[in-house]
Amino acid sequence: MEEVKSSARKDLELRSLLEITQAINNNLSEDSLYKIYRFTLLANLNIKKLCLYVLDEDWDCKVNFGTSQDFYGLPLPDLYKNLKTSQKVSNCEEQFCEFTDVFPVSHKDRLLAVLFAVGEDMEDTGVDLTFLQAITNIIIVAIENKKLARKQL
Repeated sequence: MEEVKSSARKDLELRSLLEITQAINNNLSEDSLYKIYRFTLLANLNIKKLCLYVLDEDWDCKVNFGTSQDFYGLPLPDLYKNLKTSQKVSNCEEQFCEFTDVFPVSHKDRLLAVLFAVGEDMEDTGVDLTFLQAITNIIIVAIENKKLARKQL
């Protein structure tokens, strides 16, 4: 039984990875990539609560679902603006106490995004936190490359 569950989870993860890489290869807009990321996490991976902040000119919430608080427009606390390693959320500002885990998304030692999630939800769905980080990294680096290409033009 456990082997079947593991196999089904791996199939979902592979399908999710394929959808995201196809969207990147199709050169979809940043907005479309965020929508596909959100849909993939909700529908394919059944993640229930998540918040993703991305550094543009400032830190903006780009993906948020399942939370009691609306994080769009809410500033990222300074505490997380230099995050180097994944950690448990502690000493959190009131709104961010909904989450158990926070992850940096970096490229070449430059922090690009901060991902808040609920580890227990991941365990319930069988989603590996490492896979969630990987899929987030792929989408964020692709979006960062789009921004750099735009600047070069």
